[in-house]
Amino acid sequence: MKLAVCDDSQEDREKLKGLIGEYGRLREQDMELREFESAESLLEPDDWMRECRIVFLSISPKAADGGLDVAKHLKDRYPELYVVLVSGHMSYAIDGYRVKAARFLIKDHLEKMLVQCLDEIIGEFAEKENKMLFSFVEGEYTLKISDIFYVETDRHKNVFHTAYDSYRMYRKLDEIQEMLAPYGFVRVHRSFLVNMRYIYRISSYVLYLTGGTEISVPKSRYTYVKQKFAAYQKSCRKGE
Repeated sequence: MKLAVCDDSQEDREKLKGLIGEYGRLREQDMELREFESAESLLEPDDWMRECRIVFLSISPKAADGGLDVAKHLKDRYPELYVVLVSGHMSYAIDGYRVKAARFLIKDHLEKMLVQCLDEIIGEFAEKENKMLFSFVEGEYTLKISDIFYVETDRHKNVFHTAYDSYRMYRKLDEIQEMLAPYGFVRVHRSFLVNMRYIYRISSYVLYLTGGTEISVPKSRYTYVKQKFAAYQKSCRKGE
């Protein structure tokens, strides 16, 4: 997941980056962070920003209007982007509604507020993005993420095995992994990406899926896969 931190204070950027990094480790979320020193730089043409999911944008008294204008432009340009305003002044909270900000955080309370903020936003991702449009060799199809059992590399293509059919895609498995990791997929092998909701057992370096599929897990990744699956099971129990 790609996130941006924008603040003209390097000290504040480092603090927020550290808290986000700690959250990623706590929740076992892969997070790619990029920092920006000015709000205006967020609006420069950038393919990375098109894939960014959350922007933490600092609003300060000396540049409040400019920062709020940038927040509005970001939402207009990237409607699915979550803009989180960060400020030392509670007075800007109302302005956040005006620019359609997703959340408002107070700098002095980041340690308490950030975890809840990210939990809520990522939870909204899960609810809102349970379907995804894919460009396959067979054409464009919108699939329910929960219908994808696993993705398997076959020569130069990657095959999506779903509840109803199989679809082929010319795209690197690393890129597919980045897309699907937030939805409970784990890379068990250089050639396999598996939806953990369909794992019912891991034993003796073999991963067993409902439906009868068995996938060998390399010794070098066995502990990692078991830990990821245990964390996934724990998160599912919390959500019950």
